[in-house]
Amino acid sequence: MGFYDDPKYGVEQVLPMKSLANQTSVIASQTEIARHTFMKAVTVTDWNVRVLVGHTETSGFTAISINKSLAGTGALSAFGTASLSTNADKSVIDDAVTANQNFAAGDDIVLAYDAGTALPAGAFRVDADVLYKQRFTQ
Repeated sequence: MGFYDDPKYGVEQVLPMKSLANQTSVIASQTEIARHTFMKAVTVTDWNVRVLVGHTETSGFTAISINKSLAGTGALSAFGTASLSTNADKSVIDDAVTANQNFAAGDDIVLAYDAGTALPAGAFRVDADVLYKQRFTQ
């Protein structure tokens, strides 16, 4: 029987996902704003959205999703969606994943605005914090 004594085993860690740029338009198709490739197998358990530059909702529904992309495929599969309404600068939206998601080494996690999202004029910008645990496989 093996023994693993790395102090990170079973400990939840935070992955900050920084958005690439401000967005100011109606999103015609899903638009990626941040991507991270996991170098080890992990399980994602939770996420929060951080509003860096807030806005007042006047133009319609605003949604951001967290997605899984299998290595090399490019296809996105959402496992959490946050609805954004009127948000102040530096506010946090506590959201949840629909179910814990296992990622293999090489899989991508992607933060994206969903199709049909109407973003306000100005400098609206969000980031996300993703909670994950490293998985140890043999």
